[in-house]
Amino acid sequence: MRTLIRFLVLLIFALFSNLLYSQQELPVDVLGDLPLRDYDDFISGYTIANGNLYLFGGLIPGSSKDQAYDDIRTYNLQSGTWSTLSYKLPYEIHDGTASAAFFDNHFYLAPGLATGDVNGEGTHNKIIDVNLNNSSARGESVPFANSTRLWNVGKCLANGKVYFFGGWDGNPRSEIFEYNPADGTLNHVANMNVATNFVFAMPDNDGWIYYWGALHGETQSIERFHPTTYQVKDTGVKAPPVSPDLYWHISEENSIYFAEKGNNQAAILRYDYALSLVEPTGMVISGEFANRCLQDDMNPGIIFAFRRDTDSSKSLALCRISLDAGISGQPTLGYLHISSAILNAVELQPDDPMLMVKPNEAIGGQVWLKADNLHNATDTVPLAGTPGWDRHSTSYWGISPSLPYGFSEQNAGINLTAPADTGLYYIFFAFISEKSHSNVMSLTAWDYGSGDVWDDGFDVADWGENEARMALDSGFVMTPFLFPEGYQPRKIPATVIRVKVYNAEGMQAHTDPASNIGLTTATLNATVFPNNESTTVKFEYGTNSNNLDRALTASPNPVSAYITNLTPNTRYFYRLVVFASAVSHKCQVKEFTTGANAPYAKTESATRIAAGSAMLNGTVNPNGLETKKCKMQKNKSFKS
Repeated sequence: MRTLIRFLVLLIFALFSNLLYSQQELPVDVLGDLPLRDYDDFISGYTIANGNLYLFGGLIPGSSKDQAYDDIRTYNLQSGTWSTLSYKLPYEIHDGTASAAFFDNHFYLAPGLATGDVNGEGTHNKIIDVNLNNSSARGESVPFANSTRLWNVGKCLANGKVYFFGGWDGNPRSEIFEYNPADGTLNHVANMNVATNFVFAMPDNDGWIYYWGALHGETQSIERFHPTTYQVKDTGVKAPPVSPDLYWHISEENSIYFAEKGNNQAAILRYDYALSLVEPTGMVISGEFANRCLQDDMNPGIIFAFRRDTDSSKSLALCRISLDAGISGQPTLGYLHISSAILNAVELQPDDPMLMVKPNEAIGGQVWLKADNLHNATDTVPLAGTPGWDRHSTSYWGISPSLPYGFSEQNAGINLTAPADTGLYYIFFAFISEKSHSNVMSLTAWDYGSGDVWDDGFDVADWGENEARMALDSGFVMTPFLFPEGYQPRKIPATVIRVKVYNAEGMQAHTDPASNIGLTTATLNATVFPNNESTTVKFEYGTNSNNLDRALTASPNPVSAYITNLTPNTRYFYRLVVFASAVSHKCQVKEFTTGANAPYAKTESATRIAAGSAMLNGTVNPNGLETKKCKMQKNKSFKS
């Protein structure tokens, strides 16, 4: 019965979202007219950097459709003033450059349509480099292959490279190009599954770039590209409408919010690429916008968009639009994270805590939680924890009767017994402004008429892997919450510890000491007992124990990996990661220090030689080692 109730509530959420989500009109803050003319959505290049909005070229108001600027304009987000840079683009551009990639004080733009270019055919095919260091703008010497590239989107990633997707040269293109500003090389590294232009590409902290284009929205799915392996994958989720006017990329929520095209009013949808789903949010926005927008790098919930007049010959209006209300119009009123945890004498990884236990094994220890309470300072905000097994109404426990406003460290003692059956389980921690711990754990408002409602399929103890991933990524969970008016969506600040119960013969693994440690190389070792479970293994390593940013696949039986290109006399951290039963198990972090080059010392010729004195000279290079004492012994002769 409980499963049926849960299914019906989720079905209502999906089919009748307007009844459950209050239709929230997003406010539009008009900042003033844009010094550009709108034509078929074309406004040329744009980006935000250094607290300024940059516009590259664009159509001249009142001109024919292909008469363009070669100016670079800036809008200061703090003062609200426009200015024009003293240097210009290498040619007049009225369309095609799309978003500019910003890296190391350079803007990199794809080539675009110039004044005089007609019928979608361009005459330029080189990357434009706008260098803020020396106030210049030039075309790069390396051109794109296969004629002119139009409507390309480049995004600069953490590896310092720019990626260009698709384009138009009379027909849609499918190529993905990688540009390396360090050496000026431009390489064709992959192909999209669908040839398209107007590509929207957004890099995420999961290492992938998610993208779609004008032709994806017809029948195709959102795709993703990996800039290290050059893999291209279809997510299986249908792309948003053709060239959405407005979109927000909120990486902390694994989400892209976008406006569905409509007649002067658009519904805001949410694409969750971690869960591969598109869902309504209950938010709407009015007005018609050119299909380009800029996201504030410092506040991803804010975009700057270009609202058009019904007369396309007029200037566009620059607008600021905030997504502050968050998912489904619900404000974010706090976050919860694990700062450290020791259970069963094992120190868990705070970013992805996992405890492996045997059936019915005791689970005990301490968990330190970092709470950020953003409710009103006078609100009662209980914090509690619960296992995902045992009876929901009696197995939870209170951690704090009411959190203080702002940041606080909370200690949660754990005293539980693992389930009797093998499998993956969860211990969730959560808080929200309610009267009691039971309100929080049952997800029932304090003023609900019949009191706390348990076992309706929406207790915290009912949460599973989807909620666990959202909690670890975002510090909160979006969930149905029972109010007097019925179930409504609510953000619950939460975090989680996964508990893997395995039988005595189940898979076991641990990180072992490194061996063969040299100046720039080492062998990482580990032990894995798969015990009939299908497993794959890898090592993660780096110089920061909280950010193991490098990884490599390990060889089995025995588990080891030989790593190279290390820095001498440097401390490295590493751990084994095992994938088994669709779950990743991160083992204990260990460390080693690479060897140092031998110190170098050389006796030099004496100088300042006089009747009773001389300056003795030598050269010492400790090569990173601590130098405690140097002394001179006579092994060279000189005459005074």
